[in-house]
Amino acid sequence: MELFSNAISPCCQKVKMCLYELNLTFDEHEVSLDSKENLSTWFRGINPDATLPALKIGDKVISDSTQICLHLAREFGNGRLMPSDVKSYSKMLSILGLLDEKLHPASACLLWPMCIRPSFLKMEYSYAIELIKAIPNKARQSRQKSLFQKGLDADEVAEGVKTYEAIMSEIDLGLRDMNWLSGDHFGLADISLAPYLQISKQFGWGDLISEYPALEELFSRLSTRPSFKRGVMDSISGESRTSMLIKGRAKSAKIYGLR
Repeated sequence: MELFSNAISPCCQKVKMCLYELNLTFDEHEVSLDSKENLSTWFRGINPDATLPALKIGDKVISDSTQICLHLAREFGNGRLMPSDVKSYSKMLSILGLLDEKLHPASACLLWPMCIRPSFLKMEYSYAIELIKAIPNKARQSRQKSLFQKGLDADEVAEGVKTYEAIMSEIDLGLRDMNWLSGDHFGLADISLAPYLQISKQFGWGDLISEYPALEELFSRLSTRPSFKRGVMDSISGESRTSMLIKGRAKSAKIYGLR
């Protein structure tokens, strides 16, 4: 297996966490988002959508992080990571859809200005705009252009903060009567949420989830898993994490003011 990924991407982190949970061996290739290497000819030959991650298994490439995790669980999980009963399985798919459709775009509005925008600001403006225009997905293209031009002052950031908290509140409420998002057993829904919870921690924005006790307890248990350490924490160097925390804390008043 070959995984094409980026260290700061929550989608890539959840796939790595899944791979480690299943004790699967893979070769990892880092693809730069700072320079838009994901838009390069060589990478678009692997994934025409130019998104990360992409997992190559033999001649087959799976390029959607949720589909990658579902495939891995079905093919190599031996009943692990996915509920066996129809009701819980349906609930898991619903949560995965919520994370993909709403939480990921909201989180991107927090991550992009903090981690990617600084590299874009060093480029010639016209070159940076041309790179963004090359993004195949028009919604993502429009969002990144706004985040590039306005940073944390972009309307998308305020919307992202509100959406992030709203989803955390919804998930916290659903966790009140169960140990894991999939029910009694740890599974793909928990794996998929973990990197997004970590975002608030890595920037020192813990107040975004501190009001949600069930969610905080879930994160506490997730963070003790070896797969979380290897797939999420170890993806980014200690030096980079310290830098993110310092920069994030400097912007915490701005972020909290958008709630």
